[in-house]
Amino acid sequence: VEINISNGSRSILQDTALAIKLTDALTFLGPTGNNNIQNKNVGSLGVGGLTKETFRVLALAGESSIQQLSASVSYLPGSVSSRFEQSATKEVSVAESGATVDVEVPTKVLNNEEFEVKVKYRNDSTADFTNLQLKLVYPSAFTFISASRQADADNNTWDLGDLRTGREGALTVKGSMVGPDNAFFDFKTQLTTELFNQQYPINEKTATIAI
Repeated sequence: VEINISNGSRSILQDTALAIKLTDALTFLGPTGNNNIQNKNVGSLGVGGLTKETFRVLALAGESSIQQLSASVSYLPGSVSSRFEQSATKEVSVAESGATVDVEVPTKVLNNEEFEVKVKYRNDSTADFTNLQLKLVYPSAFTFISASRQADADNNTWDLGDLRTGREGALTVKGSMVGPDNAFFDFKTQLTTELFNQQYPINEKTATIAI
């Protein structure tokens, strides 16, 4: 997000302050962490002066929606003691997730019957994902037996590393379940990526299985 601030007046603008607000579906990237409000002191802006502020923003939700960003600049014009303010808004269209993830399970299984949970993931964006992590949340009735790739934590979390644009991968988990007849249980996959030393969710899917 680039914000241009220009001084078209005949006075030096003192104590210029910039405030940016995002919707809950968006967040600023960087050391500020997960938040949707950013304030920055721009300082003085000379006559005819122009300055540009740049921020990196990530869409965490709002797939196929329109999100709004708003920015306001307050300042002291010359020797006037009262603060003035200018504001602007911009809309951005959020498409589908940059990475897809799918989880496949049998429609029905028998008690104590061994079955497979298949997870596929793919980078559909134009940028590479770094330090990608996949987590598979099991229902309480599930007993883990094995996986096609050794988990990095708790038999349900895999550090996938970097995933370049257009690349894909898959893994399979074997297990069994014990529960009452006709009971339904959910398997949930969560795909996250690391940006500025923080993990951000980029996609999740759920599949339902019956006993």
